[in-house]
Amino acid sequence: MALTVSNNVERFKLNPSGPAIGIDLGTTNSRVGYFINNNVEIITTASGEKTVPSYVFYNGKEECMVGEPAVAQWKVYPKRVAYDSKRLIGLNYNDNVVNRNKSFWTFTVTKSDNNRPIYDIDKNHQVLPEEVSSEILKELIKMAQDKIGTEKIESAVITVPDHFLVRQKEATLHAAKLAGIEHVKLITESTAAAFAYGFDHKRFHGYNLFVFDLGGGTCDVSIVKVKKGEFKVIGHAGDTQLGGRGYDYRLMQYFVQKHKDLRVFESTDEIITKRKMRLREACEALKIALSHPSKASETIHLDEVATGLPKKNLTCKQFKEIVADLTRRCRKLCFDALEETQLTSDNIHEVLLVGGSSKMRVIKDMLKGIFPTKELSEAINPDEVLAYGTTLRAVIGSRKIKGLWTCRRT
Repeated sequence: MALTVSNNVERFKLNPSGPAIGIDLGTTNSRVGYFINNNVEIITTASGEKTVPSYVFYNGKEECMVGEPAVAQWKVYPKRVAYDSKRLIGLNYNDNVVNRNKSFWTFTVTKSDNNRPIYDIDKNHQVLPEEVSSEILKELIKMAQDKIGTEKIESAVITVPDHFLVRQKEATLHAAKLAGIEHVKLITESTAAAFAYGFDHKRFHGYNLFVFDLGGGTCDVSIVKVKKGEFKVIGHAGDTQLGGRGYDYRLMQYFVQKHKDLRVFESTDEIITKRKMRLREACEALKIALSHPSKASETIHLDEVATGLPKKNLTCKQFKEIVADLTRRCRKLCFDALEETQLTSDNIHEVLLVGGSSKMRVIKDMLKGIFPTKELSEAINPDEVLAYGTTLRAVIGSRKIKGLWTCRRT
């Protein structure tokens, strides 16, 4: 098994030279951690939450709100709230991300002069994905500064998916610069997970780690070889359009097909946009409820989405069938990564769960089918494991943080 938190005393005998800040910049939610008393603390918001929703509300060109306040405004002004910037950052408009998702978004994305996707907040205000991400990073850094009691934090380590292209990494670095973070390192999410569980320890030499990372917007499967305390990605498969949000969207499509009066995909006017927002929230809540081990069924209140519609009960079996094609895509990625390395499930020492969507029951059942003799490692909350591991990486690099760093890839 991986190291426990108490082993960090051995791992980090030297205090970091400055604040060690690790940031999990997520599609749906983001988190920030710092290192104190030989341990990582995930910093909480003013309301006590460890997650900051990756949402930005723009109220004019000079003002914006981030996180929970933005989500509150989203329910009133859905077209003025930008999210999913991680899905768009560093890409071109014609990379097909927009066409695949625009019917589900409550905001509008158009093509900029240089073929980049750009958020249309209103007719006089447009923002690029990296500008949205920079506002999220500013909020996370401010939380860290308030917690630590320092005026300015200029160094941080930030997660990126294993599948990110160079231009996506460069755009993430640019977002960090816009947020005032002068010295930035990027760490791949699989490496952050391995770090969180302490697999850099010498006793794990030769281990093969299977990292299953299912976040809100992306799915990454990585096989990491541990060699003398270093991590080397020897196999990888990923899908930039497969995540927990996709499961929400599939439920939305299901209920729209069953109840034609929902009509959330037929118009972009204010009434329909707000209805789309309410339906997405209801579908996400339904997905979360049906992921609980003790839940056999759950009710969705479509009457709260649109007047005159009924309540609808959905069983776990029905949910599994509705999202079956998405789960099959996740499963295929697992076998693609194994095939690349020519390893079998028996050659894997530990399976690490990363990302809030990895907690879904359909995902755990799928992974148990592939690894019937393995326990799924979630000793660290999958929601927090990336922020945890990234912060530990920041401790080691706090004396020298600059440029781009990722784990080695064969």
